[in-house]
Amino acid sequence: MPAASAPGGLFASVRSLAATPASGHLGLRRLCGESTDLRIPASSNAWRGAHWNSVRVAFGVLIVDDNRLFLETARDLLERKGLRVVGLAATAAQALQRTAELRPDIVLVDISLGDESGFDVARRLAEHDHGGAAVTVWSDNLPGDPVIGAFTVSVLRELGYRATLHMASHMAVAQAANDWRRRIQATGSEWFADYPSASDFLDLLFRCSAFRLDDPAATRNGAFFCGPAADRLMNIADREQVTNPQRAAAVWAKADRAVTDAAPWVILANLNNVDFLSARVTNYQYNPFLGVLLDQLQIRSRQPSPRQHTPQP
Repeated sequence: MPAASAPGGLFASVRSLAATPASGHLGLRRLCGESTDLRIPASSNAWRGAHWNSVRVAFGVLIVDDNRLFLETARDLLERKGLRVVGLAATAAQALQRTAELRPDIVLVDISLGDESGFDVARRLAEHDHGGAAVTVWSDNLPGDPVIGAFTVSVLRELGYRATLHMASHMAVAQAANDWRRRIQATGSEWFADYPSASDFLDLLFRCSAFRLDDPAATRNGAFFCGPAADRLMNIADREQVTNPQRAAAVWAKADRAVTDAAPWVILANLNNVDFLSARVTNYQYNPFLGVLLDQLQIRSRQPSPRQHTPQP
């Protein structure tokens, strides 16, 4: 979720689409290794009252690009950020060989490798990495959702996963997505602002109190995200909202960045409305939350067409 001020959008979180691994694991491999300066929280969905310490994790990165200058620049940048670059590759063949040899946790691939396609390289790496793990994609019958579900399955199959589509009622999908025992890794969601306030988004969906591990019906935060630092910033912003809105806005921005950096939601698209107007319509006004303001539209009266005069003989 990059911005709480966005009026609406599609996110990778909770509503109608859910992916559950039947076997294997999706995501980063080998999260243990030598120490590095990069700090990764041990858990963001801990039980209430539990205490967790940060651990140091060594991420091995392989960079694939046919531009030598970019390879060196990217390696320098990543290493200064605390990551460990284990290798460089300039071709698809080198990428596949060095991935097998070095077993990196992350592979960064340029989409254009000269005459080769970075997308093809990514697919081949994905096939090699997960060995065709089985994935079940859940979808309900609400308008548009079966199409999204089928598309998701097709993309997963292209990447080498053994993906299947499971149709269920909207209630069943929502309960499954909000039940941590189902171990669902990613779900689809939509959010539209009904009031232009950061509290209407961050407070509602990203507080530690927004989920109950033992009660899916009381869960709004299907990512089970709990960030104590973000919670503290929201508390401050809520207190300042009435007496010092300018100060509150600055604190909300900090809370927004804290949640964005943790990435419990990942934005997929911001939706835009398109209105088609007659040439006779004037005073068109658009509100990002309400859409076209129909009560403000004005219509010009139709001008009478000039009469055709037939000349008299």
